[in-house]
Amino acid sequence: MNYKLTPTDYEDMRTLVSVTESIFDTVMFLSQLEIENKKGTTEYRCGLERLKSSLGMEPVIYGRIGTSVLKLIAAVDYIQSNLHASSISTEEILLKGSDSDMILMRILIRLFADISVEQGVKEIVNSEKTDDDDPFLNFVFSSLESVGISYASDVKLKLSAQQDYNTFALSILKKQTASSQNKDIRSHLIMAKYRYSFMYQEIEELLVRENFEIPSHAYLQALCLGQLQGRSDKRIYFQIHKMMFDIACIHMESLLKYSDDMLKDPVKKTEAVLLVGRLRASLLLLDESGITAANEVFHILMEQSDGGEVVEMITNAYRQHKKDKSIPLTLSFYQKKK
Repeated sequence: MNYKLTPTDYEDMRTLVSVTESIFDTVMFLSQLEIENKKGTTEYRCGLERLKSSLGMEPVIYGRIGTSVLKLIAAVDYIQSNLHASSISTEEILLKGSDSDMILMRILIRLFADISVEQGVKEIVNSEKTDDDDPFLNFVFSSLESVGISYASDVKLKLSAQQDYNTFALSILKKQTASSQNKDIRSHLIMAKYRYSFMYQEIEELLVRENFEIPSHAYLQALCLGQLQGRSDKRIYFQIHKMMFDIACIHMESLLKYSDDMLKDPVKKTEAVLLVGRLRASLLLLDESGITAANEVFHILMEQSDGGEVVEMITNAYRQHKKDKSIPLTLSFYQKKK
């Protein structure tokens, strides 16, 4: 049966949205200060402290809401309707989502972060809400899957691989922001760093700790996690490579939709540059055979496209792979704050 929200639940939802909106506003405020070269100012330091204060309130609210899957689905349904957010993927939200889209996805990811596979399946199967065509339920699970949370035995490994991918994308974003070729979109790329932070908790904790300076090294954990789970290296690599190959193909397909005229628009150019960065991040988690296979897919897709500047951007992503492999690595275990 569907969960019926109580007055207390509604109050918790309103508080959660209010705090999340406050976090988003502060993050965007800090991004604007960095764009204006004001990171060393008292104004920036005060904003950072305000952000830390708001972040400290989140765990209490999520703790009150709990982890009942049916309750969470009802909660997100209510929040989505009030925010008027879109049902689009995480990647699309990172690139061009509205403020409401960003806020909803942050809440969605955090609400379902502690839900086990067994708990989710059991609650949903035992309820009346089992319609495979339920659009909202499909949205919830497809959104979770897009950030690495899926109904499979490899949830933790996939989530760790997703986090590795995100940290590589962050390191590459640092290079892209410093590149003279992207001088015209520097402000957009700086804002992207703060949007990444708002979306992904592991990146948020890293950047808040580092005063929003991107470290020179990337943290990796999927391989270590897989080994601790008793998996052979071969199986670990297969799981990670399959996931990253799919991501690389999706990014190449998306990039080839950008015409030369579209790339004259700074916003569209920023989207394309960020997609290239995330493509490069996925290639870093592929072995040589995976990169060769992805490159073959690229040439097939290229034959079906109109060509143009974006083809050179993708080609350069493959050329830069060896340089990207020089990014210093630190093996790490991300521990989510309770």
